[in-house]
Amino acid sequence: MLPISNKDQLVEYPHSKSIFFKILVSLHCVSSTQDINIEYTIAPSWCESLQLQLLLNNILDKEYTSNGYFYTYDDDWSNPGSITTIEGVGYYPQAGFHFLAGMTIRF
Repeated sequence: MLPISNKDQLVEYPHSKSIFFKILVSLHCVSSTQDINIEYTIAPSWCESLQLQLLLNNILDKEYTSNGYFYTYDDDWSNPGSITTIEGVGYYPQAGFHFLAGMTIRF
């Protein structure tokens, strides 16, 4: 399991010896996204453990960018005989609300 920072909250719900339910709620600073990680583990008779995971990312569907870029180049073909420096900026928008589901079976 990943280490939990002081801004995360781990809530565990033990049901019995064979069933375990865990929710990790990550509430970071205002400029980041809010994520929920839900794990449900059982121990059926046919395997050692069966774990179901559901990760809900950016639950508030916040628009944000994680990085960007800046570029320059010399344009010498648009106007023959003169060189013009072109500059530009851009950014990479990140995903809105999305989820990831998984299952781990241990034998």
